[in-house]
Amino acid sequence: MGYIDRELMMIKGGAKSCLDWLGISNKKRVAHFMTKKFRVSVIVVYAPVEPSDGDTSDSDEFYLQLQEQIDGVPGINIVFLLGDFDAQVGRNRDRWYPGLGKFGLGEEKSNGYRLLKFRRYNNLVITNAVFGYKMAHKLKWYSRDGKANLIGYVSL
Repeated sequence: MGYIDRELMMIKGGAKSCLDWLGISNKKRVAHFMTKKFRVSVIVVYAPVEPSDGDTSDSDEFYLQLQEQIDGVPGINIVFLLGDFDAQVGRNRDRWYPGLGKFGLGEEKSNGYRLLKFRRYNNLVITNAVFGYKMAHKLKWYSRDGKANLIGYVSL
């Protein structure tokens, strides 16, 4: 079972309310659920790493495919987009309001910029950068120099 499968398995009661489940690739999964009040589409992703050589072709393809998945979600569904985006979105709340709050970490990098543009285009909110969770409860990664970086995001 891979990273993405584990992400979807954590959804309480997910198996009973799951309408369908689609594996787009080894880095993307989509599941549609019916709750008592509304339909939910959960898209779980594992994005390409930040390119060190300037070649963004993997990221370009990733976001094109992700946009196709978002476009394929019925308009009545609530969309949850979550996973490891390998993105640092920074703290520039004024530039990215209302989808980015004051609780982002680090400085905005190229993958973070892509995620923020994608979020804006699709009217999504990066919830773990909007709400003030304790640092221990944020999805984070520690760099070699010991700095905490927020690279996993939940968007609605």
